[in-house]
Amino acid sequence: MLTFNKEKNLYKYTYILFFLILGVFCVLQASNENMKNIDKTLNDKFDLTWKDLTLEEKIGQMIMVRMSGNFHNSSNYAIQDIEYLINNYKVGGLIMFYGNIYGASHNINLFQKWSNIPLLIASDYERGVGQWMSDGGTLFPSNMAISATGDPMNAYNQGKIISEE
Repeated sequence: MLTFNKEKNLYKYTYILFFLILGVFCVLQASNENMKNIDKTLNDKFDLTWKDLTLEEKIGQMIMVRMSGNFHNSSNYAIQDIEYLINNYKVGGLIMFYGNIYGASHNINLFQKWSNIPLLIASDYERGVGQWMSDGGTLFPSNMAISATGDPMNAYNQGKIISEE
């Protein structure tokens, strides 16, 4: 017959909990140190803080501009418009729509070179990378359809796949 010793199990779970908390603390501390190094690298590169910006530059940092993810050469009017906005209004970022991975990568790198302040790059991929990228990626059903399944794991798995792609 199997007996259950509450006191023995309590000690066992206390040790497990202690080491689990210790492990989480160590991971968080290491992560925090890595973030300090990243922050220092960015600060060294851009040597800029919020206090250094003019009012106009602060306002510009709150603006995000829509941009195609297709490749465009520097003579394209859309590229020239983005360059003008980055140089004159210090826009804070870009939202990439449609295109392909190579064009998006080229454009993002070009825009980051033009900006004195790192740009925030966003995309509209709630239905997956296949929603806008012409060269592949999964296209998921709408969020309403995912919700209608009644299974929250479907939403979790969709987000996981989108982040991996």
